[in-house]
Order: sequence, then C-alpha cells, then structure tokens
Amino acid sequence: MSDATIGCNVHVAALKISGTDFEFGTIVEGAEIICNYTIDDAGSIKLEVDIPAVGEEFYKNFYSREDAQIDFNRDVSKLNRDGKALIDSVRELGRTIDDDGDDYEKLQRAGEVASTAISADRSSHDAEELKHIEEDITEAKKILADIRQRNRPNIRRDDLDDLNDYFESYAKNFAEPQEIAQIEKLLARAETLIERDDSAFEDTVDEIRGLCWKAIFFRDDEYAVYMFNDMIKHPEHSEDALLTANIIKG
Repeated sequence: MSDATIGCNVHVAALKISGTDFEFGTIVEGAEIICNYTIDDAGSIKLEVDIPAVGEEFYKNFYSREDAQIDFNRDVSKLNRDGKALIDSVRELGRTIDDDGDDYEKLQRAGEVASTAISADRSSHDAEELKHIEEDITEAKKILADIRQRNRPNIRRDDLDDLNDYFESYAKNFAEPQEIAQIEKLLARAETLIERDDSAFEDTVDEIRGLCWKAIFFRDDEYAVYMFNDMIKHPEHSEDALLTANIIKG
C-alpha cells in the first residue's frame, strides 16, 4: 500500500487496553507498542500486542467493531469534518492539476461529495442517506489518492515551494542561527527527494514544518495567542476534544 492511500483506510475497529489488563507499570504517551496482526479467511482481524514498558504481551482479541460505528441518528459532526478535510484536499490538488483533463473532472466530483458532507445534518438526511455520504467520501479519498500518486512530483514541487516561501518570509524571522542552518539543510535535502518513490520527502517536509512551528510558537507571542483563539473558535478541529475543552476551561 502506498503512502498516498493509507489515509483511505476505513476505520473498522478500535484497539483498547485498560489499566486492568496488566499488573505493573505505566503506559505513557509515546510508549512503544508493537502490534502484529493476522486476517483469517472470514475477514476477522486478530491482534498480538507487545508493550515493553509494562513487560506484557497481549494475545487477547481486542477487536471491537462497535467502537468504529457512527450513530448517524445522534451525531453527524465527524461527517462534516471529513467533508471539510476532503474539500481542503481537493483545493490543494487543484493548484497542480490541469483544468482540461479527466483528473480535473474527478476533482470536481469529489468537491461535490465534500460539499454534501459539510452541509449534511440530521434534519434533512436520514441515517441511511448519511451512511451513503460516508461511503461516497471513502471513494472520493481513493480517487484523490490515485490522482496524488500519479502527479506526485509536481505536487511535491508545489509543496516545497510553498514551504520555502513560508520559511523565508515568516519562520526565519524567529529562528536561531543554528535552526536556520538546519532548516536550510533540510530544504536542500527535500529538493533531492522529490522524485523518490517513498515517503522520505514527506518525512523531511514534516521535520521542516516542525522546526518552523517550534521557532514561531516559542518566540512569537501573537502566534500563540492566535492559536489559542482559533482553538476556542473551532474546537471541532481538535483531535482530542476533551483535552481541548480542559485547556479552554483553564
């Protein structure tokens, strides 16, 4: 499976390990978790999990499909968020894709799917209709992943140009000399990775973005305030809703 299609995987289950499943130790955030899986002929996924921090190997089947189901009779917020993420991807690809080919038409259709998901609500759609919209989003993600894969060098070039402009015009103003040298070295490395058929380019770009963010966040007070205000205004963008609520509450 290519890196471009990993995000198209459907959430089918959750792996849960509670404190009562082991006797000693603590599993901290970022702890190493080694997971091996097998899929039998019936399609069931069986997991073996090794967590060195607590010295335990778990052979219990933690597969819980119920945790992956969305009750569209109660909540459509995830569908709305997925639609917003999809439209962002469409716009991103639209910068690179020519507007006179099949890929452009596919982007247009994906944009229509995204718009439907963004505006979906329980008052105008029943659970079955919302389920169909969810399936349409999954298919649209696969189409975008295919477009991205076939146009990867051009997309990477645009991404690197944008990142370089962001660094030169903004982040560089807050970076220390050693950070500037490190980022410039990584930018040069990313240039050589554009044609590579692996994730080395994306890994390098992520590292550059992290260094830029660190320089700005810790040295630009206005940026930190902006991020906090944006968190208050759009808590739905957070991946950890409870943590965000606690931060806002203070």
